[in-house]
Amino acid sequence: MRWAGIVLAIALLLVLYIPITNAMSINYFQVISERVPPGGWVTVYAEIADWDGSTCDIVFDNRILEEGLYPVYYSDIKTFRLVYMVQVPQDSILGMHTIKLKCGSLVESADIEVARPSMRVTPSSVAVGQEITVSITGMRDMLQTFILMIDDIPMMVFQPKLSNYTFTFTVPPLTSGNHTVNLYVTVDTFQNMVVAIETGAPSLEPPLIRGYFPNRLVLVSSAKFHVADGVPLSSEMQEAIQNSISPIESRLSNLESQVDTMQVQLTNKITNNVNMLVDKIVTVNLTLRSQLDNVNKTLSGKISSAENNIKSLQDDTASLKDQIQALKQANQDLQSKLENTTRFAYAALAIGLIGIAIGAFGLRKS
Repeated sequence: MRWAGIVLAIALLLVLYIPITNAMSINYFQVISERVPPGGWVTVYAEIADWDGSTCDIVFDNRILEEGLYPVYYSDIKTFRLVYMVQVPQDSILGMHTIKLKCGSLVESADIEVARPSMRVTPSSVAVGQEITVSITGMRDMLQTFILMIDDIPMMVFQPKLSNYTFTFTVPPLTSGNHTVNLYVTVDTFQNMVVAIETGAPSLEPPLIRGYFPNRLVLVSSAKFHVADGVPLSSEMQEAIQNSISPIESRLSNLESQVDTMQVQLTNKITNNVNMLVDKIVTVNLTLRSQLDNVNKTLSGKISSAENNIKSLQDDTASLKDQIQALKQANQDLQSKLENTTRFAYAALAIGLIGIAIGAFGLRKS
């Protein structure tokens, strides 16, 4: 009994001596969202108290999605948080599944539903420029970002708040034949808002700082429709364009050949004409020089003859002056003689008249 009392006292002393330590615990755990399509993304959110340094793993059913994660300490609330976005496997079967967070020996879990929306297109056959109606059902509680495309043409980006949606689109220029309306899921903006980086600020730009997703677009649902009287295929357009271009190219080639020939002919003709013109200019120049020499010679002779004629004319003019002077003198002499003759005639006439008078007087007396 005494030894038993001693052992009990020693054990009590050891219990009192060993300090009481707080054990790590997961105080809060949530998976957002609780309903996703295959290949969609969910955010695992947990608050961990008294973290002991153990790493954390995220498990989908029995498949590890991420491992070796470390929580981040937030000094304002004096606790550790783990916020991480993971992608649900694209080959997940539809139905309920479990997401688990394992941190050391601690395990927390939450159930999520993997569901696939359905889609229908009406009418099933349309023409380019007409309208089609896309009806989507089964989107309840899917907090994802969805992109609706016709083939590879984006038509609508939305986050569902309802279970069912109806969209109406004008058919873009598509080729004749079958086409597909595709519904894709991508990184969710809402989830991205609640994901915090180490400073505590939310990340607004996908992909997340704590999470990387190589497949940004995952096909969720699709529906086919037919386009009648669509635009030609690119190959058909290229063939038609080529058929239209070929004659033009042939004509252009012929024109280029004709232009080359005409250019050679024109060059030769211009060269010949230039040579002929040069020869003609040289000939005309020589002729002009010869004619100019002849003109100079003729002109010199004519000038000399004219000078002689002028001198002879001057001599004739002097002789004519002398003759005119002689004529003037002869005229004066003639006038003088005429005056004397006139006086003589007047005197003879007077003598005759006197004689007649005397004769007449004598006849009267007898």
